[in-house]
Amino acid sequence: MIWEVAAILLGFIFLKYIWDHRIGRRRCKIAGPRGLPLIGNALEFMQIFPFDQFTFWRQKYGDIFKIQLLNKDIVILNGDAVYDALVGQSDDFSGRPDIPRLQLFNDCEDIATRNPDNKWKDYRKICHQGLRQFGKGVAHIEKITMHEIEDCIAKFEAQNGAFNPNIDIYRSVTNILMIMILGEKLDSSDPLIDKLAQCQETLDQAFGPKYLSLDIIPWIRYIPGVKTFSGFKDSVASVHKVFSDIIKERKMQLLDGQDKAEGILDMLLATQEERKGTDKNISDKTMNGLIQDMVIPGINTTSAALKSMLAYLVVHPEIQQTIQQEIDSVLGNRCPSIKDRSSMPYTDAFLLESLRYMSHLPIGIPHAAIRDVTIKGHFIPKGTQVWLYLFGLHHDDRFFPDPWSFTPQRFLDKDGGLIPPDERKLLLPFGAGRRVCLGEQLARIRMFLFITTFLQKYTFLPETPDNLPDCDIKNGTMGAVMNLKDYNIRLERRK
Repeated sequence: MIWEVAAILLGFIFLKYIWDHRIGRRRCKIAGPRGLPLIGNALEFMQIFPFDQFTFWRQKYGDIFKIQLLNKDIVILNGDAVYDALVGQSDDFSGRPDIPRLQLFNDCEDIATRNPDNKWKDYRKICHQGLRQFGKGVAHIEKITMHEIEDCIAKFEAQNGAFNPNIDIYRSVTNILMIMILGEKLDSSDPLIDKLAQCQETLDQAFGPKYLSLDIIPWIRYIPGVKTFSGFKDSVASVHKVFSDIIKERKMQLLDGQDKAEGILDMLLATQEERKGTDKNISDKTMNGLIQDMVIPGINTTSAALKSMLAYLVVHPEIQQTIQQEIDSVLGNRCPSIKDRSSMPYTDAFLLESLRYMSHLPIGIPHAAIRDVTIKGHFIPKGTQVWLYLFGLHHDDRFFPDPWSFTPQRFLDKDGGLIPPDERKLLLPFGAGRRVCLGEQLARIRMFLFITTFLQKYTFLPETPDNLPDCDIKNGTMGAVMNLKDYNIRLERRK
């Protein structure tokens, strides 16, 4: 029986190969490495750190080349072609490819995975309105953030000796996001904090190599006895349940007259209620997807960025000292405010360099051409999957000289001021154009306030002089977001 099923599967794969390569779709004729039949360049790509291979291919084929993964053409954009696609031709490349796991995850009832149709525009508008209404100005966001930072510092001070700071940072960032969503603070012992952390681990696994076969042969889920689909389905269901429970509990509170909270979720629920029975009805599945879009990326990108920033400060004490000197000069003993950022160019340059060096989202979510398009003389057929190689752009010595050197000064002019935006336009840690990250500005606020408050109060030291954090990106963990290895530090309170 097993061999019969295997023979059927191989037959289907062969027929699919013939359809894709000889009959079905238009092929993309951009040059690139030749792959093996059926699997394409999968073996070359499936490395712990595949981006060295990307760099090799760019040097051989140029900034725009094509690879094949499992009979699908994927165009890789490098260098300033990434900027051209995101900004200059943003609409052309705003689609999402036909990736079965993305579709199975939430039927594309969200912003991140949906193609830019009218519903997508509506969903994005709703979320923007929620963020604006909750914000009530930057001062409100700043107050929430500073309160959580002070709580984080209190936890730091309760530690004895060396410790891992990133556990408390993750929990603080989580609470900031959940205050925005729910309008109220989670207790430090609230199990929801751990559930949200588990969501990210689950998603890293669900969209990792374990379930890659669903993208290769999606119809495998219909074969009795094959557990790949049920495993994936159970994984994503556990994530959806966490957010469904959040929404259900808030709805119950509203029914019971507990309407004092003013979080983004309350505003979205009010919009959902207003639209009932109309052609713009918002389903519970969509509500779940929109809340996930605002929570999970916000927690994981900010916490991963702060984790790398603290590591860089420990490894580069001279940079840490320069930031502290700027803090002392501008702030003195008062608490930092986001308004101070314009007066602290070196600190801002450190944040920019950290985002460049780590590039936590190496390619982001894959894009797709929504129409036939030509970029830098290369024709890309409609529907072709496109990867925007942000990591490569941020480590390209044509645009960032000596890219593997951690140098905040690259973002400063000769007078010590921050270089203007047009001179750093190729730094794109949050993407750009139609698909730019919804929470970019809020993330930048959080990072600035965390780092300035931390360094105003402490000097961060290695666990021991010979045990520095490992800042080699290639030794980090690859998931939805790239992360450095965990590390321990010591704190020295500043006088």
